[in-house]
Amino acid sequence: MAIFRTFLDQAEQVSGSFVYDDTFTVSTAESYLAKNLESDLNYIRSQLKAVTGETNWYDAPQAALSDVPDEQGMSGSFANIYTFTGMDDRNDTTPIYSSTVYVANDDSLETAIGKLDAAITTADVDKEVERLLVDVNSGSTHTVPGSHSHAAGDGSDMDIYYNGQLLQSNTGVEERDYLETSIDEVTFTFKVKKNSYLTYIIRQ
Repeated sequence: MAIFRTFLDQAEQVSGSFVYDDTFTVSTAESYLAKNLESDLNYIRSQLKAVTGETNWYDAPQAALSDVPDEQGMSGSFANIYTFTGMDDRNDTTPIYSSTVYVANDDSLETAIGKLDAAITTADVDKEVERLLVDVNSGSTHTVPGSHSHAAGDGSDMDIYYNGQLLQSNTGVEERDYLETSIDEVTFTFKVKKNSYLTYIIRQ
C-alpha cells in the first residue's frame, strides 16, 4: 500500500495574515463576490475597529461592554441619576436650584419630565409694572401694586426689576437691595427715585 507524504503542518495548516486591511465598509460584507478567507478576516477586523472605536482593529478598547450602564443606569429614576449631578441626594435640603420639589426620588425620567411640564403649564405667574409718582426712601415700606400677595421670603417667589435691572432680595443674613417685609410689601435699602419703573414678577 502506497504511503503519501504531506508537507502541511497539521497544527498550523492556515498561515497568518502577512498584510491586512481594517478599513472595509462592513455593509458590503454579505454582498462581496470575490470571497476568500483574507477578505473575510478583513471584514471582521473592520467590524471590530468600528465596534471599539479605536484607531486599529487590534487596539485594546477603552471600555469593556460590561462597563456600559444598563437601561436603568442610563435612564432610570432620580434615585440613581443624582450621581451625575454631584448631589448627595435628590432630596437635598439646601438646594441651589429651587426650594420647590416637584420630582420624587423614585420617579422615572419620563414621569419626572411630565411633572415638570405640568408644573410649568399650570404655574401662576403675574407681572406688574409701576411708575413711581413719589420717591421711596430707603427703609420705608412700599406696597406691591395690583393687590398681589406672595409668600414673603428670600425672593424665591418674586423678582423685582428697577428700570430693567434685576434687584437682589435680602437673604436674611446678607443685606442686599430690598427685603420682603410682608406678603404685599417690600422695603428697599436704597432710595428709589420718582418716575422710576419697578417691574414685579410674582410667582404664586
